[in-house]
Amino acid sequence: ASAYLLGGQIARASGMRFAWARLFQPYGPGEDPRRLIPSAVVALARGERFPATDGRQVRDFVHVTDAASAVRRLAVVGGEGPYNVSTGVG
Repeated sequence: ASAYLLGGQIARASGMRFAWARLFQPYGPGEDPRRLIPSAVVALARGERFPATDGRQVRDFVHVTDAASAVRRLAVVGGEGPYNVSTGVG
């Protein structure tokens, strides 16, 4: 939040537009294997039990290629202010 506020102040002082992409739960190749999706995939591929909670948490996972496309579009088309980069579905 501090980086967003500071970036906006610097942009305004410089007469520039400033957009901020807020990424929600990105996943994909190269992800830390300790995170939810890669650790579940590895455990299931090995035929191992995957220790999970009761599943009541709600997360909006977005694949990194989709997140990258959204950030690219924001950079090319332009914009100002914060943008949520997610699927919109928990």
